[in-house]
Amino acid sequence: MRLLVLAVFLLAIVSESGAQEKARVTGDQSGLTTRNWVRLMEAAGWPRASLFISKETDVNAYAQLTQGRVVLPLAMIRFFQDDESGLAYVVAHEIGHIVDAECKWILTLSKPTLAQRRSCEARADAYAVGVMVLAHYNPYAAAGAIGKQMMFYGTATVTQTIMGRFWSDHPADLDRINLMRETLISVCRQYPQGCVAQP
Repeated sequence: MRLLVLAVFLLAIVSESGAQEKARVTGDQSGLTTRNWVRLMEAAGWPRASLFISKETDVNAYAQLTQGRVVLPLAMIRFFQDDESGLAYVVAHEIGHIVDAECKWILTLSKPTLAQRRSCEARADAYAVGVMVLAHYNPYAAAGAIGKQMMFYGTATVTQTIMGRFWSDHPADLDRINLMRETLISVCRQYPQGCVAQP
């Protein structure tokens, strides 16, 4: 499993790099998100992607796959205003969806299965952790970001974790954190100088 995740991470970085275009960020007032975006894009090899900051009130970012655009609501930026590494995880996760050609194809099917959707979410998490390490963000903030969202949405219960394993299109939050830990172990073996502390 670890080798598969690492291979997906490396493939995504190599296969989508080379665009070397200027980062396109629309709607950033503070500059924090632009700095975050440029740092992640440099680490990822400048994949073809853009960032749009929307006025939506949802605390949930998403990728518009066909446009190659990450949509980051202002509410999400405010939610992570004191946690740049947590915000980096969220943005890198969405970039992961854009650069993963296989999942892009799967997710644009008329009816992808829950298992396919969960797999794509896990792959985006793995990608995010790897890019965070390369961009010198603290990759443990990814778990913190998920924990903050669990608290916000009220999903930090055993019942929600069990139900999520059967009915959610995302892996259960605790499973996501464990899978990201496995990814981090693999990435830190390959790139120890980028790891804050190795698990």
